[in-house]
Amino acid sequence: MHSVGLIATAQLDMEYNEIYLTDREKASNAYIMSLIAVVMGLPMPIINLIATGIFYLMSRKGSEYVRWHATQAFISQIPLFVLNNILFWWSIRILLFAHPLSGLYIAYFILVNIYNIADFYATAVSAVRSRKGVTYRWFLYGVLTDMVMGYGKIETPQQNSLLRKAGIQSAASILIFASSLTLMNITDWMKVCGLKPNSVQEWTGEAIWRLTSMQLREITKPDITLPIDSIAGRLCTANGIDTSSISIHVCHTNEINAYSMPGRRILVNTGLILDCRNERELAGVMAHELAHIQEQHIRYNMQLQLLTIVVGRLLGGSDIGAASNITSLMQTLTQNHFVRDKESEADTTAVRYLIKAGVDPEGLSEFMDRVDSYGYMEFLSDHPDSKKRAGLIRKYTKEHKDNTTYTEILSPDTWIELQKSIKGMHAYH
Repeated sequence: MHSVGLIATAQLDMEYNEIYLTDREKASNAYIMSLIAVVMGLPMPIINLIATGIFYLMSRKGSEYVRWHATQAFISQIPLFVLNNILFWWSIRILLFAHPLSGLYIAYFILVNIYNIADFYATAVSAVRSRKGVTYRWFLYGVLTDMVMGYGKIETPQQNSLLRKAGIQSAASILIFASSLTLMNITDWMKVCGLKPNSVQEWTGEAIWRLTSMQLREITKPDITLPIDSIAGRLCTANGIDTSSISIHVCHTNEINAYSMPGRRILVNTGLILDCRNERELAGVMAHELAHIQEQHIRYNMQLQLLTIVVGRLLGGSDIGAASNITSLMQTLTQNHFVRDKESEADTTAVRYLIKAGVDPEGLSEFMDRVDSYGYMEFLSDHPDSKKRAGLIRKYTKEHKDNTTYTEILSPDTWIELQKSIKGMHAYH
């Protein structure tokens, strides 16, 4: 599978004029198809194998010259497909499944890209040479092509010779690739590149935050941010969560909501603070968002969205009429079902956080009582019905309350001043 020096020998099969121009063009197109397929298949490596496979099947009734080159072009994509797929799914695990970045991944990434570049070059050379009537025999792939083309047509001694040569060249290719990867992995790529195992997750969170922050009106006034930080600090400290790992952002908007984001960030809207009747309601909502972060629901949602997009493309990517609409609806309903489960899990986790922090969970259920109810239309939402949530929160609280003594985090005056400051900002704007 080693690509450096893939092209070993070149020979003129027959006089230039003896090979029809159309055959030379078809043979050249087999390699051109490989080049196009590789470029198109970079986001989804299977494309290059499918494209060259189709061209190979279409060329089986052509002349021997065309079939030979179409076969070599197809065979050359198989190791490329395997190597690129390993890299693709390894990258997906790092991007979406929090798999740690490692020096071995970087070494493999560099080596596979070198292989792709060398393979691209060799394919381009083969396309040019075959157009001139020259058969360019690649290391290993040329022998495998001879075996495929000669199956059932050559003598047993010749078959054995080709088989022996293919075995030797296969072993050499694997050994060269494995040795190259081992030698490259000696270098501490993580240190050289200044990376950490969780660098990708940090970059993702920071990139999403930069895009989000441009659309926000974040408040930095201490009389508003400090009380919110105090609530978050009590929840984190009581539950063994590193307070410095959580970033709280207060956003000036009338929307009654709070959000958890990648990068362990919680966004609290001023509209939510004004709608809360007391600090325990606000603490309950913040505990819910903190639970999303700790239970890694954000990453789960990103994985689910990617999965639904891929399934949607496979089932109804053509966007043709009713079929596409039905597929889109099924995607939405399926995603909502799984997200509702995570919302319920965040509710119960929030109750545990509140009890440990000495904050009455009744505040969270009281807040849910005031949220609009979906009733029988709950299946159309990505959140459970609010009245049902309030009942489950009360039930879970009763089961886990024990003899906990609840205390206030903010003084009554601080809470009043917090809402007064926010009302003043809303009135001014």
